Amino acid sequence: MVLGKKTYSVAFYDCNGDDLINNRGTVSSYFKKAKIHLLVGSTQNPDSVEYFEGLLKNISADPDATPIYRIVILTHSDLPDDDDVEEQCKKMLTDDINFYKCNCFRDGESMSNHLTDFLKRVIVEHPELVEGCAIDSKLSKSEKYDKKIDAKEDKKQQKKNKTSESGCCYIL
Repeated sequence: MVLGKKTYSVAFYDCNGDDLINNRGTVSSYFKKAKIHLLVGSTQNPDSVEYFEGLLKNISADPDATPIYRIVILTHSDLPDDDDVEEQCKKMLTDDINFYKCNCFRDGESMSNHLTDFLKRVIVEHPELVEGCAIDSKLSKSEKYDKKIDAKEDKKQQKKNKTSESGCCYIL
């Protein structure tokens, strides 16, 4: 993603479903790392409402586990919503939660634009969340490769030193 003269590298981590169930970490530990939560549900799945409710409530007494930003995306917007999933979601969402509905397959470009605009807002409002994510476009390919290797080593070091979490933009 390019903003002004800087290019940012942003990765999305799927921390739900099998990844969450089969991992030794706790939901609270994932939420502590990520200050941006992106939740996706479907109008075709009435369980989406319970899924959102479960992940939007505070699950930890630790205030560090509370995200700064939350985005809820409801897919299959072009299909009939027989269970009123959209209406139920809107009733439960607070004003600080960004809500989008779309057909992710057909409206991929539009959704990409929404997410890009959202990340631009994050960079302006909370630059500490993307600290260390800027890519120097003047580097040669070999220097970029060296930086990737250094980043892997940095991640190993961060696991050892839990207080050092800058340089990673976690989005769940």
